[in-house]
Amino acid sequence: YLYKTSRVRLKEKPSLEKSLQDSINREPFRAIFIFNGKEFYLFNIHLVPTNKNPQNEAKKLDTLPKIYKDKNIIIMGDFNLSGAHSGFDSLKKFGFKTSLLSKKTSLKAKE
Repeated sequence: YLYKTSRVRLKEKPSLEKSLQDSINREPFRAIFIFNGKEFYLFNIHLVPTNKNPQNEAKKLDTLPKIYKDKNIIIMGDFNLSGAHSGFDSLKKFGFKTSLLSKKTSLKAKE
C-alpha cells in the first residue's frame, strides 16, 4: 500500500486475510487505515487467471462483509473479471459497487 502519512494513519501491521486462506488461491492482503477518525478496511486481492474461473473466487469475497459487519470496506486488486460479471452479485447484495464501470483501465478493458 502507498499512502500519504499526513492524511491517513495505518492502524496495525497489514496481514493476509486468514478467513479466505482455504477458499481462495491468493487470499487478500488486509490493511486498516484511519482517516478523519474513521477506520477503513482495505483488501487487496489477485484472483486466479481467467482460464481458472476467477468468478468462483469472486463469489467467496462476500465473506468479508459478513465478518467485518458495519466496517468501511474497500476491495481492490486484479479480479480478472469485469465489474459487471455475475461473480460479484453476492458482493453487490451487500451494497458494493465497482468504481471502474465503463472506464478504461491500464489494460483498456471493456465493461
